[in-house]
Amino acid sequence: MENGTSDSDSTDVESLSDSDEIDEGKNVKNRTKRGIAWCGVEDAPSSHASISAPQISWPPSNPNSNWRQLRPVHFGNPLFGTKMQLYSRTRHNLAVYPDGEVRGTPDDDDLHTYLEVMSAGHPGHVRIKGLLTNLYVAMDPKGRLYGEPDMTDNSTIFIEAFQGSYNTYLSLKYAHLGWYIGIKKSGKFKRGPKTKSENGFNLTIQDDGHVLGTRDDNLDNVLVVSSSGEISHVRIQGAKSKRYLCFDDSGNLYAEEDKNKDGAIFKEILQGSYNGYVSKNHPDWYIGIKKDGNMKNGKRTQWGKKSVKFLPNRNVSEAELQQLDSS
Repeated sequence: MENGTSDSDSTDVESLSDSDEIDEGKNVKNRTKRGIAWCGVEDAPSSHASISAPQISWPPSNPNSNWRQLRPVHFGNPLFGTKMQLYSRTRHNLAVYPDGEVRGTPDDDDLHTYLEVMSAGHPGHVRIKGLLTNLYVAMDPKGRLYGEPDMTDNSTIFIEAFQGSYNTYLSLKYAHLGWYIGIKKSGKFKRGPKTKSENGFNLTIQDDGHVLGTRDDNLDNVLVVSSSGEISHVRIQGAKSKRYLCFDDSGNLYAEEDKNKDGAIFKEILQGSYNGYVSKNHPDWYIGIKKDGNMKNGKRTQWGKKSVKFLPNRNVSEAELQQLDSS
């Protein structure tokens, strides 16, 4: 089959909905929230068809035909530009309707559930279009999903990440808040604030030496992550304060002026869309932020917890850096 997937790695919609992969009781180690995990159900050719993906006609020529059997599940990253359904772990397919409503439906035959996942121009960035309506899934400032006709609107861009056999879609515009595409068990969309997978704080190094998490998205929390000279090891500097993030001997984080301090070097760990930073000197001390925005003591951190996972939000322009230097 396409994408190097064998028949043993795929299944139809009916068998997927009853599979153990969806049963959270049997998969306690999967920390992904049920409402924001999706798998792509692609339109695939039969064994006698050509290798290229078939074209879909609207509506199907024979609505009574058993065409659903031609849509096996391909785990992992769906092929960009192919036509598919996105099936949620809440047992709903994502659907985009002509009036702009975006919600989930358990009806596999609803033509509004046919989507196209396409690249948004950068690795990991995608747009999701409803094929029947030509509307793009978007998120508004209150975290509500809707159908947007203008594909150039940056609210239509999502960061695709992989969680086991499922994908997640994080709003690029509201990535610093941790807002994902999510569907409730009722089929209604989840507002962005109710889908946050991580803490939603920006790591900030202040001029006075304090280190904390803030929810503001401004130049005060711009960081410069630079190589320390060793592979995967970095220093983290506040672009405005010019101080470096550093662990003291007790596991507390503070802002250090001397970049050569041993506690100022961290190993960078990548997991999906998120990064983690662990002390070079203490391999079990991670940079972490509590739910109240205060920093966690390194001795009380553990990899895999939401408090130690950080999402790179955006690249800062040279003009913005110059503005920081002149302030």
